[in-house]
Amino acid sequence: MKQITENHIEAFAIEVLQSLGWSYIHGLAIAPEAEFSERESFEQIILTQRLRKVIARINPHIPESAREQAIQKVLRIYSSDLLHNNETFGQYVDIYDVSQAVDDKAVVRIFYESRLAKISLDEEGRRLLEEFDKELEQDEEMTDKQKVKAKWTKLEAVIGNEKRIANLAQDIVFHFEKRQEVIDGKAMIVAMSRRIAADLYNAIIKLRPQWHSDDLTKGAIKVVMTASSDDGPVMQKHHTTKGQRKNLSDRMKDPNDPLKIVIVRDMWLTGFDVPCLHTMYIDKPMRGHTLMQAIARMNRIFGDKPGGLVVDYLGIASDLKKALSFYADAGGKGEPTETQEQAVESMLEKLEIVRQMFFEKSKTTQEILIAEPQAYYGNHVFNYQRFINANAKEKLGIILQAEEHILGLQDGKNRFIREVTLLSQAFALSVPDEEALAVKDEVAIFQAVKARLVKFEGTDTGKSNAQIETAIKQIVDSAVTSDKVIDMMRSKIAQGQILLRVESCLKCLRRLSRNIKPTSSKKRLIQF
Repeated sequence: MKQITENHIEAFAIEVLQSLGWSYIHGLAIAPEAEFSERESFEQIILTQRLRKVIARINPHIPESAREQAIQKVLRIYSSDLLHNNETFGQYVDIYDVSQAVDDKAVVRIFYESRLAKISLDEEGRRLLEEFDKELEQDEEMTDKQKVKAKWTKLEAVIGNEKRIANLAQDIVFHFEKRQEVIDGKAMIVAMSRRIAADLYNAIIKLRPQWHSDDLTKGAIKVVMTASSDDGPVMQKHHTTKGQRKNLSDRMKDPNDPLKIVIVRDMWLTGFDVPCLHTMYIDKPMRGHTLMQAIARMNRIFGDKPGGLVVDYLGIASDLKKALSFYADAGGKGEPTETQEQAVESMLEKLEIVRQMFFEKSKTTQEILIAEPQAYYGNHVFNYQRFINANAKEKLGIILQAEEHILGLQDGKNRFIREVTLLSQAFALSVPDEEALAVKDEVAIFQAVKARLVKFEGTDTGKSNAQIETAIKQIVDSAVTSDKVIDMMRSKIAQGQILLRVESCLKCLRRLSRNIKPTSSKKRLIQF
């Protein structure tokens, strides 16, 4: 059965409402930054001017003052408290909570990680801000709206501090690249203002110039926004038309497209469905339903994606908690988000389960010891740690011995594949936590053994091409995993040197493959 997504439900609702005579306008056409904007912000739910026109049209006999009084009552119903709004309009017809959605595999869980960036201000800067605060409080001629705007301007100046933006860019690049090593996907950065978005883009491409391209059809990072001639050249170069944003949207939704990161302010925080989006970096004050809708961009099912991750650079934890309290008070079960600490805790738990399998006594222990006397600590604890410092020839032997050990356990193959799969998912969510990075080599060993168990099909009739190909692939996989291929790819090693190393690995494997002696349809031992 085809999976039903939010887009399907939204499209169906629009179709039904249009059939009943309602008109439909795409949200971005009247968005705050659009040419024909009808909303001051995305938090504005009611289109006031349209409401006034409709009430005047259908109630021409009512005095204008009475119509305005009715409009104000409608406007006062709305507040930042979603629970209050829902209770005002009536009881819930039905509740479909996160726990059910995850169980139904309709969504993945969302995890939260705090990485508060330090905002560096000198004494003079702090003094000026304090004086500015006092002036705002004492200026009775300023309206509340002017004070809010002034406060926002001040906050934007602090958050957009040049040094802070540089630190932020460096941390995002580090974090995203570490994430990409274990889970391929895309990311969204939410900036406080268009100026900060443009400055952050420049800071990131300064670190990774290869990510930049003036061509909208190329490049790994883009800013999604509109700009006018009054905004200046820095922001204006990121201006996009509706058609250009559609093309960028298509690129972002394509998991194979080189576009990996977008920087936004308000656009794409609602109704933008990118299943391969796995990380959202938030550097903007957000709250209520706006925050909930934004983080929901990452809970879409996609391949082996274990979950989405919200990375907080501004301390939105309390706002997130308030937004989620509405969900809990509404009667939903299961936490909508989990902290990254919970993911790390789960990873360590699964890691210990997998480790224990190498402490279990295996039926193949004696056969393995004949082939390699150093394979075990004591009588039955398999020493897989040898893999980390072994050479290419020894690594293949260790992986095969580890495989034989697992196959000698009761239901070993199924248990190992299941637990390593769960470990890999938790590990992907935990990176780049220090505890995750500390065990990455160990996890890689377990993944290599799992790959052998899943892909290797033994026979009783000598060596097949499949056996040799599997052995060759395994030694290359092992070299890539244990020799830190990421560092190798970042360095300036000539392609010829890389090819020579691969060719050397293949020659080694061909020699080793001649010594693979199938002892049964499930057992394969190395003879040295």
